[in-house]
Amino acid sequence: MLLSDSLQLDPADLSSQAIAQAEAKADAPVIEPEDTLGVDPWGNQPEQLFRIAFGLGCDFFFLADTTQLEGSGVPETVLKQYNGRELPIKLDAAYHKYNDPKYGPDGITLTLSFDQLYDCTFRWPAIKQFVLFPLAPEPPSDTDEAPGADEPKGVPHLRLVT
Repeated sequence: MLLSDSLQLDPADLSSQAIAQAEAKADAPVIEPEDTLGVDPWGNQPEQLFRIAFGLGCDFFFLADTTQLEGSGVPETVLKQYNGRELPIKLDAAYHKYNDPKYGPDGITLTLSFDQLYDCTFRWPAIKQFVLFPLAPEPPSDTDEAPGADEPKGVPHLRLVT
């Protein structure tokens, strides 16, 4: 009260100022969240990596913990060969449609070729490392010619000057 008396403010002045502040807050710009391309940093990262790799259609490589692959469908001879080590799997983009990925809450099932075709399930915790091999973008063309240089003279064209 002492502050309002020294500033010579009455209750009507204070209530109109609160309304003005509320209107100013209502006009504040809304900041849209950054587009993360469907990637959830707190979600299931191995699943997202598989979806990205298959979606981009690029070659990729992953390591799976063999101690977690018992009953996964990976042949026993392969598991014995990598006993105690991580199993390397490289999937070429040319064969992605044959890998037929099936996503589940516990893992991914892939059709893989060892000595024959096997449906192998890799539980999400078994995926230890994941490497993508993206294709390099096309280099820009190195044409020194000015646009329209190959057009015959006398043909009307539009030239933009900035």
